Amino acid sequence: MRGLSKNLAYEVLKVNVLVAAAENFHVDSFDLYAARARAAYPAQAAAELGVSVDLLKSDLGRVLLKLEALQDDAIQTALKPTCRA
Repeated sequence: MRGLSKNLAYEVLKVNVLVAAAENFHVDSFDLYAARARAAYPAQAAAELGVSVDLLKSDLGRVLLKLEALQDDAIQTALKPTCRA
């Protein structure tokens, strides 16, 4: 995952996602909050990797939840006032 640091608003979670298995890989950039894109990614990646779509959907769901937590931490940190001496 790349690009999370650019997502400082709760409405968007656009990232660059790379998944790999052995020597095969699939990479794409999309908003994880866009249902159509989130559904298309596992199907495309599964075809390229030769793995189960259900496995990739499950993994992507776990990744989404983790990224939401990291995004929330980053937003909260950015909103904290800085102390100046």
